[in-house]
Amino acid sequence: MRQPVLKRWLALIGATVLTVGACSGGASPSPTSTPTAAASTGAAGSPAASAAADPAAARAAVCEAAKAEGKLVYWSNFANPDPIFAAFSATYPGITVEPLANHPDDFVQALLTELAVGRKPSADIMYGELNVLGPVFEVKGSDESIDWRALGVPDDLISKSGNVVRLYRIAGGIVYNTNKHKPEELPATWAGLLDKKYDSQIVVDPRGRPFDQLSLVWGYEKTVWYVEQLQALKPIVIRGGTAGMLAVASEQAAVTTGGRSAETFEQQSKGAPLAIKYLDIITSLDTYNMVLKDAPHPNAAQCMVSWLAAEGQKIHDESEFKSNTDVPTGAPADAQYSSVKDRADAYAVELVGKEIGEIFSGTGN
Repeated sequence: MRQPVLKRWLALIGATVLTVGACSGGASPSPTSTPTAAASTGAAGSPAASAAADPAAARAAVCEAAKAEGKLVYWSNFANPDPIFAAFSATYPGITVEPLANHPDDFVQALLTELAVGRKPSADIMYGELNVLGPVFEVKGSDESIDWRALGVPDDLISKSGNVVRLYRIAGGIVYNTNKHKPEELPATWAGLLDKKYDSQIVVDPRGRPFDQLSLVWGYEKTVWYVEQLQALKPIVIRGGTAGMLAVASEQAAVTTGGRSAETFEQQSKGAPLAIKYLDIITSLDTYNMVLKDAPHPNAAQCMVSWLAAEGQKIHDESEFKSNTDVPTGAPADAQYSSVKDRADAYAVELVGKEIGEIFSGTGN
């Protein structure tokens, strides 16, 4: 069943592992002229000496140097950026944030265009998921010289690919209408959704989410089999996590498989009768901050990213309804977790997602 696609999937994973190794550039950061890079040299009297014993002092030194740069250009698509940037500027007076809002895919294309014509990047930071940022890693566009650990960023927030720092993690489950269902009435596993009582009552996303990511646990063949069984139940195909949840809120369907924690909490704040239930495998959408190589304001960028990984996380969470926790509230104690950890995972998920999309659209073999 679909052996050519399976072979491409496996071959792509193997090839990508080599790419990830080449992009990682090794474990040790290389020296640059910024205060953070000076820390990596261990020079006496530099922020390096304090970095090993006091990451807060090292970050303070970088943020102080950032004041001479004066500003920070941040490419993102924050829904409510004002509280985040206002809090950062209040913490570090003298650093003005110049935000530009767009979809991460569009930012990647803009950056690649700049680099292709020999220009240095006009932005300092851009964010996105690993699969979105992957083309930038391939052209060495991420600053891999930064020692994030020296600035106090926890190891588990630093990706193996591109030296980028996780900004938030959105947990995935099924979202239901609280006026129509109680959580105990709903399945506790993904397998439970294949019950015939859900015929024409399940919303799925044509992009293949979250089943593309479930494939990291299930494997390709089981994932395709599951999606084919689900397709036999005549699901309602709606693109977009929020759009699917709103369909459930308006009682067009019983549940959506594209349920996500952040969007659920946001809709709850607006009075929507929605809640999320986590099943036996919990997926996550992880978004990372990337400081660009040759960024115009490198110290300001490092200051912002490390701040967001520390005390700035709270204001981000409150503003965006997105947290950076690994285990969401309400998760089953025995749940498995599936996340894209590196470029190899991202490629595998992307490929199987296209296959799933063909099944839901009826164009697959």
